[in-house]
Amino acid sequence: MLALSNCRFTFTCNGYCMKGIYTFEKKMLFGNWKITEDSITWNGDGSQQFVIPAAHLNITIADFTSNATFYETILLATNEDWLTQNDLYDLNYAFVYAIAKFGHDFNYDIFDATLAQQYEQFEREDEEDV
Repeated sequence: MLALSNCRFTFTCNGYCMKGIYTFEKKMLFGNWKITEDSITWNGDGSQQFVIPAAHLNITIADFTSNATFYETILLATNEDWLTQNDLYDLNYAFVYAIAKFGHDFNYDIFDATLAQQYEQFEREDEEDV
């Protein structure tokens, strides 16, 4: 489903002033991730589903052993076996875009710690595959 946006316009034609609203479709994709009006949604393989509601984007979790804080939804996605590393890289970009789009506060230090945790998990998974 594509999001619709409205664009107001005014123009003059043969002395008549025309005003109106033009509706057009807009969407933003990052790989297989689609930014909708209220979420980030997996748009890839139809047998899998992963949706991050806009209201949940900046939920954080704390790791008391390392005293670090992470963005929860990024790590939840990282734990999904069916998502590839490339899918997760794309999600990282979609996440930053969506945080700005939905007007949430963004903490670079938390995002940096989240990505460090994500990459550590990638390394552990790569070692298990050997």
